[in-house]
Amino acid sequence: PDGVISCDCCGFGLIEVKCTYKYRNESPTCPEALADKNYFLKKDQSGKVSLDIKHKYHAQVQAQLSICERPYCDFICWTTEGIFVQRIAKDEDFLSKHLPQLKRYFIEYLLPEILTHRLLVSSEEPCSASINDVYCLCRKEEYGEMIACDNSSCTVEWFHMDCVKLNKAPKGKWFCPTCRKK
Repeated sequence: PDGVISCDCCGFGLIEVKCTYKYRNESPTCPEALADKNYFLKKDQSGKVSLDIKHKYHAQVQAQLSICERPYCDFICWTTEGIFVQRIAKDEDFLSKHLPQLKRYFIEYLLPEILTHRLLVSSEEPCSASINDVYCLCRKEEYGEMIACDNSSCTVEWFHMDCVKLNKAPKGKWFCPTCRKK
């Protein structure tokens, strides 16, 4: 988690902060973001916005609550135009269903990274729970200048301009090397 929180009525909980790159200059709950099928916040039929329980961030929060033995997490999405906060309770049903997968991820990927600062290369498929957002062909986190592929079904979406050998964003639409081949 990004932090720990405490209050007299609720006790100790966790804080998880996300800073969305794609909508960094919009409100975290802007209509465009909420309409994006890949975005982690969703609006229900009553108009309430919350973390999508099908998104990997939900699994991340639940895993952190289980590992840290805390009852709740304040999930925060920050952009330059606003902030969204949702208190998420530990979901025992979700954990009982997904705990083996979450434990495997922790033991095989997260713990070795914490201890060695070097990701292990495995021939096995990683489990669906993910801790950090990665982008580009290099599969690294956000840094420097980035460009988005204009293919709405691109599986990667954001690319480091250095990795795709661009000095500046081209005029008009740009498609990543993989989408250009399709």
